[in-house]
Amino acid sequence: AGYGIENVFSQIHIDKYKKANLHISLDGSGSMSGSKWGSAIEMTVAIVKAANYTQNINVQVSVRVTDRGSKNEAPMVLNVFDSRKNNIKHLTTFFSGFNPSSMTPEGLCFEAMFRKGQFMASDSEMDSYFLNVSDGQPGCGDYCGVRAQTHTAKWINKMKNELSIKVLSFWITAPTTNKEEDKTLTYSKLVQQFGSSGDGQAFRSMYGKDASVVDSSNAIMIAKELNKKFMARA
Repeated sequence: AGYGIENVFSQIHIDKYKKANLHISLDGSGSMSGSKWGSAIEMTVAIVKAANYTQNINVQVSVRVTDRGSKNEAPMVLNVFDSRKNNIKHLTTFFSGFNPSSMTPEGLCFEAMFRKGQFMASDSEMDSYFLNVSDGQPGCGDYCGVRAQTHTAKWINKMKNELSIKVLSFWITAPTTNKEEDKTLTYSKLVQQFGSSGDGQAFRSMYGKDASVVDSSNAIMIAKELNKKFMARA
C-alpha cells in the first residue's frame, strides 16, 4: 500500500435485509379447480421451498372455503401450513388431497382471521406480507356484489393501516398461451386489459391499486414479484 493501489486489500460488502413474514391466502372456490389450482399449488410450493433455504422468511398458507355441509355454506379458513412448525411434506400432503369445490367468502374469512390475530404485524425488525390468489368476486349466500366488495376492502385496509401489512393480490385466469417465449408479452397485455375491465376495477377496489392479474400458465411470476419485495434493503 502507499503506491497508488489503495484497493490492494479485499473489500467485503454485507447487505442486510429485514426479516419477512408471508401469509399466502388461496381461494378454494370451485372455479379455481383445474389449471388455476394446479398453478396456485406450484407457485405456493415454490415459494415455501425457497423460503426454507433462508433464515429470515417465515411463511403461512391458508385456504378460504365454505362448509358445503352447512345450511348456508358457512365460511371457513383452513390453516394448512406454518413454516415455524411444519415441514413442506405437511403442505404437499394437504394439496394432494384437496380439491376446490366451495363458494367465495373472501372478506368474511379476512375479518375472522384479523379478529383472531392470525396476521403478523410489521415492525422495526420485520416486514409482513399478505399474498392473495383468487379468480372471482365474493359470493357466498347473500354475501355478494358491492356489499361484499366493500366489506372485503374494509378488512384489507385494516391489514394495511393497523398492522402495516403489505398486500399483494392476483386474479388468476385460465392459460392464454403455452409458448414460453410468448408469456412475458401475454402477461403485459393481460395486465393492461385487466386494468380497464369492470372485474379488474372491482378487484382493485377490494385489494388496492397494485392488485393485478396473472395467467395460470405463468403464475410463477407471482414469486418473482415477491422476490423484488423481499430484496428491498433494510
